Amino acid sequence: MALKSSIPGSPCGLSRAAGLLLCLLIAGCTPFPALEARIGPEARRAPYPALLPMDALLARRGTERLAPEAADEMQARVARLRARARALAARPVLSPAERARLLSALRALRG
Repeated sequence: MALKSSIPGSPCGLSRAAGLLLCLLIAGCTPFPALEARIGPEARRAPYPALLPMDALLARRGTERLAPEAADEMQARVARLRARARALAARPVLSPAERARLLSALRALRG
């Protein structure tokens, strides 16, 4: 008895569940990335971070994390980034020659 396919036009007669299972099995066969090679010697020698009780973390939640002098520096950086964004937005992304080439290719694809 053949399985009835729930995928229209499926030549193999696989159900969706069987297809999903097959994809998961294939994905499970991929090699695990070599993460150990990415850890530098300094990080390997570093001590583990201290674990703090949740109450201590919640008590520190309201404390200020940014020094007042750093706030001025941060505002200056924000102003520089906004000015840079305005300058980038004001100039075209494509040169006229690139734009013409892309429009020509688009017209050719349309027909």
